[in-house]
Amino acid sequence: MDLSDAYSRQRQGNSILFTADSPCLSSLRALLETSDRRTVALWGLERAGRTAEELARRHPDDPRPSTAVEKSRRWCRGEIKMPEAKKVILDVHAMAREMDSPADAALCHAVGQGCSCVHTPRHGLGLPVYELTAVFLEGGAGRVGQVAWKATSYLVDLKRIRELDKEDMCWAPFLCRMSSNWSPIALG
Repeated sequence: MDLSDAYSRQRQGNSILFTADSPCLSSLRALLETSDRRTVALWGLERAGRTAEELARRHPDDPRPSTAVEKSRRWCRGEIKMPEAKKVILDVHAMAREMDSPADAALCHAVGQGCSCVHTPRHGLGLPVYELTAVFLEGGAGRVGQVAWKATSYLVDLKRIRELDKEDMCWAPFLCRMSSNWSPIALG
């Protein structure tokens, strides 16, 4: 797996070691670009939920990541409005600024990005950009294999969710207006 861009960004002192254009994310980027909005929202929430669980193990007294995921799921179903979800998503980004560990900070941002997939699929690549940064920072000698495994798991999950029958699920009205014409923004 080519992680030369991550090593280069680390040498340059960047806190985010991957971008939407990172070679290890090219297959995911292509699959996200051809996925519908509901699929990306479900994928982002599922992945954010896993990352929130990891943060709960590391910081059991701080419910912000789990709260952000739960409220974003409710927003996706139309049970709450965007301002309520936006507040808890911003809270998890604020949590990142409080972290002593750069890896934990990156995981907080990953949760925020995954939850924000409900708003727009453009946030889809944000979750792996931040989560892979955390994996890279913590990986030590095994980081290449850990990043490769994580990058593959994003694809596996997205392919599985693409195959789900989403018509019988409960959706917020704005997610009932399907649009697959979107393109991801480059994350710096």
